[in-house]
Order: sequence, then C-alpha cells, then structure tokens
Amino acid sequence: MSKPHHNSVFLEEAEIISHQAFDGEQFIMRLLSPHCAAKAKPGSFVHLTCDPQLPMRRPISIMRSSYNEGWIDLLYKRVGRGTTLLAQRQPGEKISILG
Repeated sequence: MSKPHHNSVFLEEAEIISHQAFDGEQFIMRLLSPHCAAKAKPGSFVHLTCDPQLPMRRPISIMRSSYNEGWIDLLYKRVGRGTTLLAQRQPGEKISILG
C-alpha cells in the first residue's frame, strides 16, 4: 500500500505574475505554476528560493490557487532577510519552488 504523499514532491520554475504589497508588511505573490496549481491546497506550503543570493529555501503558505489557470497565490509577511529580498521580486521574474 502506497503512502498518500509518496512521489508528490516536485521542483518547478515558476513565473511571478503579480506581486502586491499591503499594510503591515504583508504581500501576495501570484505565480504561474501549473504543476503546483494542479496539486495545491490552501494552507499547504511551498518552499521557494527568495533570491539567488540566499540558497536556503523559505516555506510560504498557499493562500489560493487556480487549477484551470495554473497559478497559485502566496501570502507572506516581510520579517527577515529572505522575505525582504522576496518582497523586491518583480512580475516576469522566475522563482524556484519546491512543492
């Protein structure tokens, strides 16, 4: 009997579609990520590379997703170096995600 999450980890190069800032240092980043969107569930996490300068991935929560359109929305708060660099990323840039 296989485990429910067996062979479910994947690496994907996603494109930033939009990136919005809100009060309280909170951000919503929309990524074009068809593979992740096909498996995404709000409240689960992806691990992403915030910036090429920082090799350690950061876990970010999936807020919502669209299987049909192939995107996921990530909600995060700027709190340290990684999320500060992530907050500077622009639409059109690519970002590595591990889901």
